[in-house]
This record gives sequence, C-alpha cells and structure tokens, in this order.
Amino acid sequence: MNTVAFLVQNHLPYSEPYIYSQMVNQSRYQVVVATKQVLNREIYPCERIWSEEELSGVQRYLSRINYALTGNYPALVEFLQVNQVRLLHAHFGFWGVELTGLARYLNLPLLTSFYGVDISALPRIWTYRRKLKRLWERGAGFLVLSNQMKQVAIDLGAAADKVHVLRIGVDLNRFKSPGQKVFSERVRFLVCSRLVEKKGICYAVEAFARLSQRYPEIELKIVGDGPQKPAILKKITELGLQERVSLIPLMGQHEVIKYLEQSDILLYPSVTADNGDQEGTPVTIMEAMAFGLPVISSYHAAINEVVLDGVSGYLVAERDVMGLAEKMELLINHPQVWAEMGEQGRAYIELNYSAVKQAEQLAEIYDQVLKDQ
Repeated sequence: MNTVAFLVQNHLPYSEPYIYSQMVNQSRYQVVVATKQVLNREIYPCERIWSEEELSGVQRYLSRINYALTGNYPALVEFLQVNQVRLLHAHFGFWGVELTGLARYLNLPLLTSFYGVDISALPRIWTYRRKLKRLWERGAGFLVLSNQMKQVAIDLGAAADKVHVLRIGVDLNRFKSPGQKVFSERVRFLVCSRLVEKKGICYAVEAFARLSQRYPEIELKIVGDGPQKPAILKKITELGLQERVSLIPLMGQHEVIKYLEQSDILLYPSVTADNGDQEGTPVTIMEAMAFGLPVISSYHAAINEVVLDGVSGYLVAERDVMGLAEKMELLINHPQVWAEMGEQGRAYIELNYSAVKQAEQLAEIYDQVLKDQ
C-alpha cells in the first residue's frame, strides 16, 4: 500500500472535519500527517503524525533557514522518508505554495487542495499570487470543490488538465434524518457557521426581523463563534430580537447534529466579503441536507451546485434581505413541503457527496498522479 502525506498547517481545527474525512475514509492509501501544530487530537486522532512542536525553538529556527535555502527541513524530511511517502497532499493553497521546495527536494509529486479563501481573497495579494504561479508550474495536480472553483483556478493560471473536482464528503451514517419529523407550534430556523463576514449572518437576522411580528411562533438560533460576533449581537439588539434570537457558541463539530435535530430549516445566506473571500462548498449545508432539512441560501460561489432552487430549498441573491424573508415566509406557511425538500436533499447528497465515494475518487486521482510521474 502506497503512503501519502497530508500536509496541514494545523491538525485540525473544529471547522475542518472534511480533511479528516478524506483521511479516515481512505482505504487504498496509508495516510500520515505532517503539521506545524496539533489541535483537537481527541476529536481527530491520527496514528502517524509529525508536528513542528516536537522541535526546540532553536531547531525550528535553524530548520526554517535551511528550508528557505535548500528545500530541506531535516526532521520533516526524515519523517517522510521513514514512512516511505510517495505523494505529498497539501491542504489549502496558502500551505501548498509554501511546500513546492519540499516537493522538489524530495522529488515527490505535490497535490494541493483549495477550499475557498485560498482561491478567492488571497490571490488579490501580489506576493501570494506570485507564489501561486510557481505552484501552478511545479504542482502535480490541484483539487477544487466545484466546477465553479475549477474555472477560477484555470483563470488564475492552472493548467486545465491538472485541476480535478473533488467534492467534500459527508458521513451519511452520522448525518441522517431521525425519521418522520413531528411538527411543533414553533418554526425553528438555524444558522450554524463561523461568525465571519462571508456567512452573511446579519442579513439572516434582518430577514428574521421582518417576519418576527407577524409570526410570533418562529425562532432563530445562531450557533458558532468568530470575529463577527459583536456586530451580530449589536444587530440583534438594535432590532429588539433578544428574546427571539439565540447566539450560542459551538463547542465542537460533534454538536452540529444536536442543533440540526432541534431545527426545521437551515439558513445560510453567504456573501462575498469585502476582501473578496468566498465560500468553497459549505459543509453545514451538505450536513443539513443529509439530515433532511430544507435549506435557504444564496447564489454564491458554487452553492447552486449543491442546493437546487425549488427542489431541496431556495436560493436568493447575495444580501437580498427581502428575498430571504420571502422564502422564509413561504416555508413557514407551507410546512408540508419540508419533508419532500428534505428527501430530495438527502438523495442528492447520497448521490454526489458521500464521504466514501469521494475518498475513492481521491484514491483514483492519487493513482493517476503516481502513474504520470
């Protein structure tokens, strides 16, 4: 069995279960991990992992100088050679651009996965764009989440035959509907994401405010944390929604299921941030669909490749508060369509976003890269 090294900046933040899914569902390749820092080991256990934290401050300093000059980071190189790694797989473009020297030193093919900000906002920075050009030239292949993202990569200079669409996979056994939903008197909307600008959460709050007086039975839970929290709290207060909108920190990815179980409809009104940051394919949308919830989202990035408007949910233009409120009201008044939309969403995720199927497709890409070397 060939061995591939997952190269990640940190292993792993709560918000990156999709990387771990690629690892644990990989049956044809042995996976080892190299990282700067180990996070959440109890949630994302890994048998073979190397971390720069194991080195002293002096060792890290000298190794980084040596790497800058030669591409050789001695302790990392030793780990990769001892484990007989045949292929390097960097996660996120901002990490891939830093590892071309290592790939060249070891004479190993380098694959790089792009997830969103690394192919939307960061290319606006000329130093990153310069490094990206070198990655396009030296990289053996590039993995993107959607057809839309593939075109972006090509427009930025990647060779079309090197760009592969690998969708994020969902654990269909973990995320599944509990069965027939029992309607309650309340309609429970959920936002579950990092609290950052591109999630468009303030627009969800504004849309909810438009409906709150006419529909006293609706509620909104916002689950997550991040730099936009003060702005969201301020918006909730300004609109007098403190009793109707809850802002709850997400203690870990394992809690997502709990909040999906407590909800009827997912809101995910993503927008392009002022710095150009865009979504890849939001994991929570796919998890909610696998769970059988209808989704209201936006025509943003490749979300329309996941949520089919009028079939598994509804899509509106970015920042369209009125349109968002209209679709929310439509579902409030027609609870009988929730189950049908949920079934359609689940079937679509089973067909296109199964973690097991995506892991097998990744193995096929590995096969092709090694064959071409």
